[in-house]
Amino acid sequence: MKYKTRIGGPRGLIALCGVIACLYTVHLNSAQDSLGVVYSVSRKYSFLRQEIKAQPDEPVEIKLYRATYEAGDNNLEQMKLYNNNYKPYKTKELYTQGFRVSNADLCPDNGKHVHLLVLIVTTYNRKNYRDILRKRNELQGKSEKIKIAFLLGIPKVEEELESIMKEQEQHGDLIVNNIRDVYPNLSLKTLSGLDWTLQYCSEATFVAKLDDDVYINMHKVAGFLFPTAQNDEIRILGVTVSNTGPHYSPNVAFYVTKEQWNNGSYPTYLAGPCYILSNSAVRSLWNGATDETYFQIEDVWITGVLALQQNISREHIFSGKTNVANCTQLVETLVFWPVPLDQQLIIQQQIANCPMSYMYINSFS
Repeated sequence: MKYKTRIGGPRGLIALCGVIACLYTVHLNSAQDSLGVVYSVSRKYSFLRQEIKAQPDEPVEIKLYRATYEAGDNNLEQMKLYNNNYKPYKTKELYTQGFRVSNADLCPDNGKHVHLLVLIVTTYNRKNYRDILRKRNELQGKSEKIKIAFLLGIPKVEEELESIMKEQEQHGDLIVNNIRDVYPNLSLKTLSGLDWTLQYCSEATFVAKLDDDVYINMHKVAGFLFPTAQNDEIRILGVTVSNTGPHYSPNVAFYVTKEQWNNGSYPTYLAGPCYILSNSAVRSLWNGATDETYFQIEDVWITGVLALQQNISREHIFSGKTNVANCTQLVETLVFWPVPLDQQLIIQQQIANCPMSYMYINSFS
């Protein structure tokens, strides 16, 4: 009765609220990291919240993260912000190790029996593409020698991460790194795929990196690579690009400044939508990247600059043509892009109605 009297009434209620407010302030202060980014714990996940406090000389990635809420999903605006605040950071200064979703069991025995690991780079808001690709993979047939995963970065808000977690629980094919999913971080995102491979699927013979708007006939590609599976030559295969760039005009999302690149044309590289790395190339690129100055144009930096430094050969093996006219071409084509969502649906229907699309399953399973 005495305890009830002490906290009862308006004064007691005010005092109690004051204690709660102090405890909450202490919680937030203890959860604030050195960059001024406030974290909170939700019902199920700990996640980076939107509240960010400006600090003098803060890293460009924090400035970029803050501005993405104003730029939305506009890649060009994100790149402008990055370039306007550019500093020559070493990759290891920007790369955050670890995975929010590791999917560590995707490759049994560390990929000992995996001939082709396919990492599809995607973002939170492109689930419709992922669902189509999942359905297509079912139509083409599954093989234990081919493993497929979608690679994502950290989305903007907590609710999006929770949605990703539910998607992972349903499908079990997501990998989520610890890197904010904005366009200038694309090179870091691809590096996280190499990092994941070395941790969880290090014995896979080949690793294909592709965008989610790419059509790849995975069974035919795997069959094409199979004769060379025992030859661990350090190489990257795809569509070679030579004597191009850089683009200094800030009207395209892949433009750079002269401070970032002032060495003439880019070295020969593999077009970013799809390229395939040998096992040894994955390790060489990862080992060579961390101490190098970060460059945000992903395909140029990883398959051009880093590959050249690591003496990795680059081979042109497919055309990357953008369409197919009939079932025969669909089956015979290794890869093509870009494939917008409406065309993805058409291709899916073609595969379902084309018996030839199954001819490469048994040859490799």
